[in-house]
Amino acid sequence: MNLESNQLIYVYCVTGTPPAQGEAFLNDNIYVIENNGLYITVKNVWNKEYSKENLKINISNEAWLDKNARLHISVIENIMETTTVVPFNFGTVYTSKESLTEFVKKYNHDLRDALMRLENKQEWALKIYCDKNKVIIIFYILVSSTKFIVPLL
Repeated sequence: MNLESNQLIYVYCVTGTPPAQGEAFLNDNIYVIENNGLYITVKNVWNKEYSKENLKINISNEAWLDKNARLHISVIENIMETTTVVPFNFGTVYTSKESLTEFVKKYNHDLRDALMRLENKQEWALKIYCDKNKVIIIFYILVSSTKFIVPLL
């Protein structure tokens, strides 16, 4: 897909095999760039939304952020159903295909290592709502007890 002068390349993830191209690929103009045996899932985005300055502004727009963050997660989850992925952070953009392929070339070994480490694994997030003071007290009791050994890192 050609990149217009006022566009950037938005990166979702890298895979070691071609990802299955589901509905999101068709509806949102998502495509894959192959580079040295790695497959980068991307789409062209407008500079007015995703340039460094504009992204900072748009992230504070709750509706914009919700829509685009959900799409980012959805695309990665869709690809994760069939292959291992190295997910990129929301809002990762490159100014050209050349700058993206140069990044992949430079970090090819690291990306392949990450794919091997992540194979057959899932990414989970956990959010805990708690009373901070109670957690500190419980942790102190556990650490003080001879029944528990807490390794110090």
